[in-house]
Amino acid sequence: MSDSVSTKWDPRFRRKLIALGVIVVISALVGGGYAPLVGGTTGESLSQKDILVFGAHGMLVGLFFSTFELFYVQGSPGQWLRRMPFAKALLARSVLNTVVIVSAFVIGGLTMVPERFTDAGAMESFLRDVAFSFVIALTFQFILTVRQVIGGRVLWNLILGRYHRPVKEDRIFMFLDMVGSMVVADKMGDLGAQSMITRFFFDVAQVTTAYGGETHRYVGDEVVVTWPTKQGIKDADCIRCCLGIRERISQKADEYQAMFGAVPDFRIGLHAGSVVAAECGDDKHEIVYFGDTINTAARIEQYCKVAEKNFLVSGHLVEMLPENSGIEFSHVTNVTLKGHETETSLYTAG
Repeated sequence: MSDSVSTKWDPRFRRKLIALGVIVVISALVGGGYAPLVGGTTGESLSQKDILVFGAHGMLVGLFFSTFELFYVQGSPGQWLRRMPFAKALLARSVLNTVVIVSAFVIGGLTMVPERFTDAGAMESFLRDVAFSFVIALTFQFILTVRQVIGGRVLWNLILGRYHRPVKEDRIFMFLDMVGSMVVADKMGDLGAQSMITRFFFDVAQVTTAYGGETHRYVGDEVVVTWPTKQGIKDADCIRCCLGIRERISQKADEYQAMFGAVPDFRIGLHAGSVVAAECGDDKHEIVYFGDTINTAARIEQYCKVAEKNFLVSGHLVEMLPENSGIEFSHVTNVTLKGHETETSLYTAG
């Protein structure tokens, strides 16, 4: 990959390492807390060493599980799982996690307490411990799945009630519209076109997530992604994200051509500014954003067609980026966008 996008996996990798550490620590604590429960059930007298061994087993199970979930399931090798329907994916992951947990117990048992495999009732204890670990792992898996469906930051903000009352924030918004979806629909039918859009958004999400972008919503053949401004301008991640999307789709052009007979084209508009964020809804809660910043980003994306560019960014956002970003921008035009009274300076990159 080119230098412009070679660092795109670093932020995501760091977040995965943090999540792995949290799961391992919690698993170790749960394992240590599980020991007294076993002692109370079986009537065994457990020493401090026994409790530490249970904690070590929990840590090992957490390590195996989180490595599998975070780096396989949520990595490139696990794309086949993530493309499956929710119920099938949950079942497949549960089966695979069972294998992972059993492997962790066998390795842990053979290295830490090999005598447990020869004790009377060893199989009963083994199955009991595996069942308990599986329930805990299933809980983690459910949380990770929900996090994947609605977004980690959105989930956390909903739990904390951060947007229960309207909050003013500075944010970057990216509007990405797939071009020519109606032409694809005429050629392949609505179902075929939707399959292509779904695959396209899947590939786009791999890049936006890597650069810390939050998918705000999907509307037809359009996706809206947002960043807190400070995070998005750091290392010019919001711009590198757009370049990364372009590169990823280019790399997968042959796959799209083989599967759908066409390669998706798209337009991107980027702008930053102040918005009001609030939690709305009753039967379904959602975080929504209000403000001219969103309208401007949408107008910039629409102007891409007029300017015959697939990527435009406002001069306001360009001025906020680090001077040493290493990204070259070209001024395209100054234009009075629909609904505006003043001109907006537009640039493109890459």
